Amino acid sequence: MRRRSLIGFIATIQFVLFLTHFLLYETWAFSPAGSNTHGELWIKLLFGFLSVSFVSASLLAFRYTNAALRAFYRAAAVWLGLLSFLFVAAVSSWIIFGVAQLAGLDVNFHRTVEVLFGVAVVAGLYGVFNANWTRITRTTVRLANLPEAWRGRRAALISDVHLGHVRNGSFLRRMVAKILREEPDAIFI
Repeated sequence: MRRRSLIGFIATIQFVLFLTHFLLYETWAFSPAGSNTHGELWIKLLFGFLSVSFVSASLLAFRYTNAALRAFYRAAAVWLGLLSFLFVAAVSSWIIFGVAQLAGLDVNFHRTVEVLFGVAVVAGLYGVFNANWTRITRTTVRLANLPEAWRGRRAALISDVHLGHVRNGSFLRRMVAKILREEPDAIFI
């Protein structure tokens, strides 16, 4: 029964990814005049591969570990992050197009898509950069009922550390060294 539930879960995730990639393709290839978009076949093939990349990389990562798989997993994870922004851009494009059609405005759909997809890619790449930027933020927390034994103490809060195929042992060792340099009295994960 567990195996069937797992297969159902994986199939559901993959189906959602297929639908999301289909929406991206249809958004990019759509033309109100009905003309063909250049490069449709290579876009279909690319989106077909990308739609299965994350689930494939995740399933392989459960079984194997090597440099090629880590690179594939990292690329698939970055694509999945970009996909979320591109999905919002695609939905926004259709909303803008629909509202413009209802209002009787002639909006260049492809220009709208290009601008929103460009913004989505920039936002996604910023997200990748931000996720890889580890930083220490110092703040003072004032608690009214803090026991006297805890006054003047330091605590470290570690959040959003995604270990595994994207971040490995060397990343963890660097994080531990940074945290220990702060000499915390308590560490919260």
